[in-house]
Amino acid sequence: MYEPKSTKGNLTKQRILHIARSLFYRQGYDCTSTAQIAKQADISEAAMYKYFKNKHDLLLATVQPSVLFNRTKEELISLPNDELIQLWTSDLLEKIFANRPQFTILFTEAVRHPELSEQYTTSLYELTHGDHEILRRMKQGRIMEIDLKLLQVGIIGATLSMVQHTFIYKPETEFTHVPEHIKKNIFQLIQGELLKKEQEKLQ
Repeated sequence: MYEPKSTKGNLTKQRILHIARSLFYRQGYDCTSTAQIAKQADISEAAMYKYFKNKHDLLLATVQPSVLFNRTKEELISLPNDELIQLWTSDLLEKIFANRPQFTILFTEAVRHPELSEQYTTSLYELTHGDHEILRRMKQGRIMEIDLKLLQVGIIGATLSMVQHTFIYKPETEFTHVPEHIKKNIFQLIQGELLKKEQEKLQ
């Protein structure tokens, strides 16, 4: 994967992006000013606009996932359906957890800025090898055929809600990975949906 050079300009751009993402995540897009972002980034607003043409452009950049999980085709192709779905779900949950600020901004701000969802769907959302393998098996009739992208949106929303709920009622909890009780709940939901075809065959 291509890694951008750590030039002074690139480091400044990444610093602006990191600060903006943190502020949008904690206090919301509308409550965050470009002056506040520039001040925390220790640059002028004019300098910030060299990297992002406006605040909205910065908003779109903040929902770009920074941590991705993508296994090789060889790891997935020989797995039985239940193991494939469990591995796919586990990777998706870790991706959501590692990119909580991005997904929280996306879900929170998309109500007022629907183009955010459109941009994510058309530009930022990329099919993983796991996605391709599940779609392949759907076409073959081996897995229940459903809208995989819409399913992932549902998983993202449910996971964020459960994590937030855990933070509220157990504020002492320190998360480094997706909590096991959340994994278990999501696994049961996904396996019940995607493996309906196999379950029907057993009846």
